[in-house]
Amino acid sequence: MNRCVLFADVCGSSRLYEVLGDRPAAELMRSALERMARCIESYQGQVIKTLGDEIMAVFITPDDALSCALQLPAQLLDLSTPLRLRQGLQYGVVVEEQADIFGDTVNTAARIAGLAQAGQILLGQAVADALSKSMQDQVRRLNSLPLRGKENDVGLFEAIIATEDMTQLLSQAQSLPSGPRLLLAQGGKTRQLHVGDSLSLGRAEDNDWVIDSPRASRRHARIEVFSDRCSLTDFSSNGTTLLTAQNERLLLRHTSHSLYGQGWLACGEEAQAQAEHSIHFSLIQEMSPVR
Repeated sequence: MNRCVLFADVCGSSRLYEVLGDRPAAELMRSALERMARCIESYQGQVIKTLGDEIMAVFITPDDALSCALQLPAQLLDLSTPLRLRQGLQYGVVVEEQADIFGDTVNTAARIAGLAQAGQILLGQAVADALSKSMQDQVRRLNSLPLRGKENDVGLFEAIIATEDMTQLLSQAQSLPSGPRLLLAQGGKTRQLHVGDSLSLGRAEDNDWVIDSPRASRRHARIEVFSDRCSLTDFSSNGTTLLTAQNERLLLRHTSHSLYGQGWLACGEEAQAQAEHSIHFSLIQEMSPVR
């Protein structure tokens, strides 16, 4: 049977336990999950399970699932400590067994949720394709990305939050970074960088992204995201290679280069699509709403 699967994850819950203490934080999370469950049920959804600070739900139609996802953040704003969500949706065949659901659609929805930032709703191509015409105006296309276990890249879309809703959300929570966003993926590991962020790559364990390859230097490279560009700088002995979506190859050695679109990079090795040590990068650009 076809269903739309939603994963909604409360951001920063571990920090809540440090700041508030175990009992108050646990009570806050309980209240948050209860509110989310009631909202899901009001949109004809079914809560399948809660996984710590994350809730998994299923809907018959993508329209109901997206409508619910757009309303879930508002349910948490008047708590004693306002909370933020990151959400992911995917539509397709699911296998139901003993009040649980399984399958590729479920796994993909979870991985899409893992790519979202705080306050963001991401959905797969299958969801966008199945939305009604009026609901398609609520999403915009992002780049396609590789996901672990998927042979082909998955089309990615972002829900558009109405201006008045965004004003309410930002007045009670820290605003989201603006500008380009860079997504990195390797196997099951993903990372999203925003304006002002930087990421160190290398063999040493204290790097932000540890490269498990003997050809990588201990301090191999750094990625930085600026308001107008994303830069990759190599510091290594063996160099860093880039493979663009147009199959163009470039070797960096003690120099910098801007990252555009999407492609692959490898530290000390030849960058190849889907290779073990290659990292997929994708610079997200906003596009017009789907029609």
